[in-house]
Order: sequence, then C-alpha cells, then structure tokens
Amino acid sequence: MADYAAIREGLKTRLETIDTFLVVHATVPGRVVAPAAVVVPGRPLAVYHDSMVGSGGSLTVFQFEIVACVQSMAEEFAQDSLDALISGTDSVQAAIEADPTLGGAATTCQVRQAVDYGTVEFADSVYYGARFVCEVYAR
Repeated sequence: MADYAAIREGLKTRLETIDTFLVVHATVPGRVVAPAAVVVPGRPLAVYHDSMVGSGGSLTVFQFEIVACVQSMAEEFAQDSLDALISGTDSVQAAIEADPTLGGAATTCQVRQAVDYGTVEFADSVYYGARFVCEVYAR
C-alpha cells in the first residue's frame, strides 16, 4: 500500500538537490522564507484504483503542487532564478524525474505542468515564484 508521507519526503529529497533552494518543506509551513520550495497536497489529492496491475494490485495517483519561491530583491535576478527552475538541468522537473520512484516510495512520477510564473500567493504572503503540478503513481 502506498505511503503518502514517504512520497512527500521523496519529493522533498529530490527538490533538495536544487541549489537554488535554501530550504524545502515536505509539509505546508505557516511561513516561508525564500528561496524555498514547498510540497503541497494537490487536487484531486488521490485517485484510487486507477488501474489494475496484474497481481500487484491497483495504482493510486497522487497529485502534488510544488510551490517554488525565489528571492525578489532584483527582478532580473529573480526571473533568472525562476527560469532555471522551469527548464534545464537544475529545473524542478529534472530534479524530481531523476528518481521517478522517489527513493522507492512510488512506482513512478512526473512533473506535468509549470503554472503561475511571477507573483505567487502562499501562506498569506506574496512571493516571486511558480507552481508545479506533479503526479505520483504508487501501489
């Protein structure tokens, strides 16, 4: 059976490989100090019995949102930092998909979308950042 907490920790571990972030949160904090990333439960949170996989049972598809916040003291620097998170070797997608099993917690995962580039509201504050939609498949 899928271990939701282990999946969150797996996502955190992958995001910690990105040098841009000083801190990565596996759970939603009350406050964020940029540059940081937060693993947030997505919508829908989980889709059960997505498919039957032989005798291994059914897959559950978990949705997560990765909120990436960068420092916004200088707009050009902030955009350069954010651009590197969108594509390339230090991107959120590259970091997470470098180990799609998230250390064995998942069958596979993928970053599906990058959205909300620029101003991002989180925990009653406004940051410069982006949101990433991630799908995790687990048994």
